[in-house]
Amino acid sequence: MFFLKSKKVKFKNNNLKILSGYNYRYRNIGKESAKTIIKYADHFNFDYEIDNRNTFERHFYWLKIKMLIDNLENGKHEYYLWLDADTFICRYENILNNIDQSKHIFVHNQFFKSKHKSKITNVDYLTWGPNVGVLLVRNTKWSLNFFKNVWNKKKYLRHHWPDNAAFMDELGYKAEISNLYLAYGTVCQTKILITLLIMKFLIFTLTLLLFIWQVLEGEIGLTLLKNIKVYFFNFFNLSFFEFVFLNTNLDNRNNHLF
Repeated sequence: MFFLKSKKVKFKNNNLKILSGYNYRYRNIGKESAKTIIKYADHFNFDYEIDNRNTFERHFYWLKIKMLIDNLENGKHEYYLWLDADTFICRYENILNNIDQSKHIFVHNQFFKSKHKSKITNVDYLTWGPNVGVLLVRNTKWSLNFFKNVWNKKKYLRHHWPDNAAFMDELGYKAEISNLYLAYGTVCQTKILITLLIMKFLIFTLTLLLFIWQVLEGEIGLTLLKNIKVYFFNFFNLSFFEFVFLNTNLDNRNNHLF
């Protein structure tokens, strides 16, 4: 008689679910990060979800906020751990054994350059603030309301660090955000658009003066047609660049993925 040994199915526990995501721009580093996330999750039997969509309703930085809200609304896990796509896990320690489980949100803090200037050349003030690249969130109503408030801060949609700025605002770090928004958001884009408009006006004016000069000189022929073609070519290029600029989110950060 033969007895078949049944294979045990290993179910993921509901203690923690790891969340991460990346798009095609960061697929190379994202794939390598995902390997370490999956290995860590399997080691502790945690659940995980890695979103690698290429389209999103906002700048991709906001994906973490949306995924946290969706999981807090519909998920059954006690904690959710968001990890940016440039996160690599090296130490296999259970993160839940190293926290105060009465808290709602755990976030990594770091120093970053303050908006306040020092009087010493090449010396900057540093300020202490959160970096939402790593977030551990307890599944509570308070946490859900917190991230909904962060999501609704649409004034930071064009900020150079949008999700982090909205998070800091909700915590009350408004003094260090406002200047960043003006420096890298509206003012920066306005200057570029004004420059484009001036260039278009100069091209139009110079072409018009050249046209008048050629008419006065009696050069109405192939030379005139050639100059008109050059004008429309340059004008089209500037208009196309302006269209692309208006429909593209500026990204002045190179050292963060989300």
